[in-house]
Amino acid sequence: MLVKKIKTEWAYIGTPNPQGKFTVTLRPNKEQQEQIEELLSSTWQDEFGTKKQPAWFGSFKEDENGARFVANKVAKYTNKDGEEVKNQLKVYDVYARELDEVPNVANGATMNVSLNAYLTEYQGKKGVSLGLQKVQLIDYTIYDGAGDEFEAEADLTDSDEDEIKPEGL
Repeated sequence: MLVKKIKTEWAYIGTPNPQGKFTVTLRPNKEQQEQIEELLSSTWQDEFGTKKQPAWFGSFKEDENGARFVANKVAKYTNKDGEEVKNQLKVYDVYARELDEVPNVANGATMNVSLNAYLTEYQGKKGVSLGLQKVQLIDYTIYDGAGDEFEAEADLTDSDEDEIKPEGL
């Protein structure tokens, strides 16, 4: 399923997160939320019917910013022959060209995401999760880690510069 122009957060699309997954937190509008819930519900119902509710539902949570889902793709897995296989997440630019170098995308990016749903089980509880298939970057800024969180609290003069330099420089 393709969800177009969805807002995102915490996008690990170029390199996997510390848990070894490519992952994107999705911040859908109402229509997009309905699309995602329909995908998750139909996957659950195809397997189990409507008798019981899943223990988790696409990592759905609701907070002061609205609904959120988490979609992911493992960066590597072991195949049936016991061999380790590396997964790559295909990422495209706004012109639908696959990117060789994937930027580190800041929160608030707009993306098109190709999703699937799959059944999972953890500690005896069953749920349905969102799989991340492909990503297209529509509107984004690069996250460089520096941010603009600090502003000058005083004017810097030439004499001040000498005072803040470490000794030996």
